[in-house]
Amino acid sequence: MEVENIYPVTEPVGSEQDAPVSNMEMLSDIFFKEEARRLKEACRFEKDEDDFDYLNHQLQSVKNLLVGLKLPWIQIAPILYRCMAVYLQRPDQHVSNMKVRYLSTQLMDGVLLLSQNGRLINDLLMFFDRQLKDIQRLREEKCEEMENVRL
Repeated sequence: MEVENIYPVTEPVGSEQDAPVSNMEMLSDIFFKEEARRLKEACRFEKDEDDFDYLNHQLQSVKNLLVGLKLPWIQIAPILYRCMAVYLQRPDQHVSNMKVRYLSTQLMDGVLLLSQNGRLINDLLMFFDRQLKDIQRLREEKCEEMENVRL
């Protein structure tokens, strides 16, 4: 007994490779615009500043911070701990002792994590490089569109 195909198999119209690329570009554009809007809203910056310029500046700042993290953290840990100890000697009345202990523990955990994870920092730097290149490409496309509109 043969099974009949009730629904015919048809080829999709258009190229399958073209559609995902344009969808990915559109999603990338939407992602960067939304991320820039959220950052601007959270930091209360000027509304007239270009979203891509603002996001580019923020990503560049974080990338510069990550480059600065490539330090010998194990050697710097005693200095950071001493700074925290000095802070503990002059406590802020608005901060509880439990919070101060928690913050000092979190500081030391962060220092140890960064000292042992150079690969994590490198991966983050590569990620930010890709995002900065994507933003630069989107800014160039936006400038080209503006020039085409003027013509």
